[in-house]
Amino acid sequence: MPNAKDVEGPVWDEFLFNDAKQASAHLAFAAASLDKSKARLTVRMRNDAGASVVPPGGWEFADARTIRLLPPGKTFQAGALPFGAKIELQAVAARAR
Repeated sequence: MPNAKDVEGPVWDEFLFNDAKQASAHLAFAAASLDKSKARLTVRMRNDAGASVVPPGGWEFADARTIRLLPPGKTFQAGALPFGAKIELQAVAARAR
């Protein structure tokens, strides 16, 4: 059986926030890299609406399983991410442990 230790693959996580105080999002899979150039965070108001990219300076990986908006403490309901918006992260995930 081959060793799957270094297996990586593309994944996406989708978030809908109902809590105006939510300042971070827990990822379903661990990111293989914390390098934001290898990931993309988007927001859309409806499923049939076009997605807008959140600029790399507007978010960060807090760790391999968590993202947050910048500056730290900014909530997902503040500013460009209004209530009811659909937020999606596309990234490369490391093998689940």
